[in-house]
Amino acid sequence: MHINKITVFTYDANYSNGTYNMSGGRNATATGQRSLVVWINIDDDIEGWVESAPLGGDYLPSFFNGELAALKELSTHVLGLDLRSPAVVGAAMHGILMSGAAAKAIIDIACWDIPGKAVGLPTSVLLVGRQQKELLAISVIGIGNRRSEGSR
Repeated sequence: MHINKITVFTYDANYSNGTYNMSGGRNATATGQRSLVVWINIDDDIEGWVESAPLGGDYLPSFFNGELAALKELSTHVLGLDLRSPAVVGAAMHGILMSGAAAKAIIDIACWDIPGKAVGLPTSVLLVGRQQKELLAISVIGIGNRRSEGSR
């Protein structure tokens, strides 16, 4: 179960309701935020996938360009590593880059997706067990007029 390829895809996560208003007068426009999808393939032809939508550097400590740069740096150092020992992958990432926690988490989650697929279990079941039957979807509303934001 050795990592033989990592591919990073990007896309724009657009807001369907126009501008998203946040505290402190911060706004995100309908053009959205850059987001990432990472694909990891191993020598057994099993693949792991993960998505990260950092939502901009004014929303979370991580941000698209930072995660992308860290992923490029980290990817070359985890190629060839055996996923049967997740601690080895984590140690390699920590050894090369002290920061980049979000990018490390992206690789880590994609790596856990692979053994889950190998044994036919979702990652949630593999790690901690499923707590509910269905996955719930959420929608975030911005800060603004209660009536207009609540109606979204």
